[in-house]
Amino acid sequence: MPRVHAIGDYRNFGIMAHIDAGKTTTSERILY
Repeated sequence: MPRVHAIGDYRNFGIMAHIDAGKTTTSERILY
């Protein structure tokens, strides 16, 4: 039986950009 989770439990985001555009740095600043 699958578990049921409230939609408010999830936080998803995505970043698309060119190589060396600072995606990792930006993601780490948002998360930490």
